[in-house]
Amino acid sequence: MKRLLLSLVVLTAIMSSCTTYKKAVRAMDSWNGCSKQELFSQWGAPNDVFPLDDGEILIYYGNTHFHHNVAIGTTTGSETCKMQFYINDSEKVYSNRFENCGRKYIMKKKRR
Repeated sequence: MKRLLLSLVVLTAIMSSCTTYKKAVRAMDSWNGCSKQELFSQWGAPNDVFPLDDGEILIYYGNTHFHHNVAIGTTTGSETCKMQFYINDSEKVYSNRFENCGRKYIMKKKRR
């Protein structure tokens, strides 16, 4: 019975993380096709901008999240959420990627 309960808990956690990842992908993909100015107006100034070949640019946003152990009052680690948007020479987002980001750190494009 304990094994069954543990299996259900593990399965639920795995399915939940897959759903969260899919929501994050949809949120990031909502920016494809928008202008660089729309991206900046909703996300603010990027952490960095890198020129690429053929007039394209890479827009980088990053947030570092610290893990705290409340019981002992110390920081136990950190990870950086990295979000990248690729902008073509027409100044439109055509691709993106993210790493170490939960859905709560990724903004979906607001409809106007």
